[in-house]
Amino acid sequence: MIKGIYGELISETSEAPGCYGDSCAETSRYYILKWPDADKSTLSIFITNTFFIRHPESPWREDDFSTDQALPFFLATCSAKMYHQLKANHWRLPNGHFISPVFYAILTNRKWLINLCVFAQTLIFKLPWRWDDGKKKFTKNTNTSDYLNFYHIAYPMSKWARKLVSKEKMISAIESYYESELQASKDKELTLEIINLYKREIEVIW
Repeated sequence: MIKGIYGELISETSEAPGCYGDSCAETSRYYILKWPDADKSTLSIFITNTFFIRHPESPWREDDFSTDQALPFFLATCSAKMYHQLKANHWRLPNGHFISPVFYAILTNRKWLINLCVFAQTLIFKLPWRWDDGKKKFTKNTNTSDYLNFYHIAYPMSKWARKLVSKEKMISAIESYYESELQASKDKELTLEIINLYKREIEVIW
C-alpha cells in the first residue's frame, strides 16, 4: 500500500487502473483508524459534482461506485451530501443497485437492523461461498476483505460483534487481507502501520 499524489491510498497488488479500485474504501478506513488526529480533507478528492468515485483518476467514474466504497466513506465523513443523494434516489447508487441493508440501517439509525445485519454477516463468514459483486456470481469464501467493513460497522455499533467474532479471528483476517500488500510493496511501512492500527484498536475494544 502506498500514498498517491492526492494523499490517497493505492494498492500495489495490481497495475493501473485496477490498483485504484479500492482507493476510496482503503483511504476512508485508514482515516477512521487515525481518528481523531487525522485531517480528513483528503477524502474530498473522492467527491464529484455528480456523485462519488473510487479514485480521482478512476476510468469507471460515478456509476461504478459501490456500497463497499460508500459505506466506509460515510463512516469516515458522515457526508450529508451522500445521505441526501442516496435518499433522493430511493437508497440506490447511480448504477441502480440498492445499498446494502446494513448501510441503510446506519443511514436511517435503525439499531435493531444493524444488529440483525451483524448477526447475518457472521453466519455468511461461515459459509463456503460468497456473492462477488464484481463477478456477479458466487465464489469461494476465501476473501477476508469483508472483515474490514464488518469491523468498522460492528464493533462501534453492535455489542453482538465481540461475542460472535473473536479477537483472534478478526486480527487473523486483517493480517491475511494485507498479506498480499506486504509481499507486493516496495515500502512496507504504510501497510504495517495500517495493520498495527487495527490491532491496537481491537486490543482496546476487548
